[in-house]
Amino acid sequence: MRKAYKASTPHTCMMKHDIPKGIRELSAGLQRLEAHLAWLSLKEQEWEPGAPPALMMNPDLAAAIRNESSHFVATAMDIREALDEYGQDRIHQERCTRWRREVTRLEAAFYGLNLPKGL
Repeated sequence: MRKAYKASTPHTCMMKHDIPKGIRELSAGLQRLEAHLAWLSLKEQEWEPGAPPALMMNPDLAAAIRNESSHFVATAMDIREALDEYGQDRIHQERCTRWRREVTRLEAAFYGLNLPKGL
């Protein structure tokens, strides 16, 4: 199980060279979130009257969704900050534009997820 990701000082210097890696991390994190949410949906479909809600039955699932969500948001912020810095050089503007589009696409998919409230 992953530990909660805490936002800290931006990793702009590190991210500048690893923006593609960061984007791959976002994509993988989104896939993991989708898998967690599919599992939660399955658990909710199997729910029987009188039983506790699915998240109460599986606190590890709630923690995994919460951790993955916070990691996604923090990574996206780090990438955007790195892109702002890296994109100041005219040579890299086209590449940064392509990366920004990909991050925007992944963020739109993330914010379109039906994440449970109150995790």
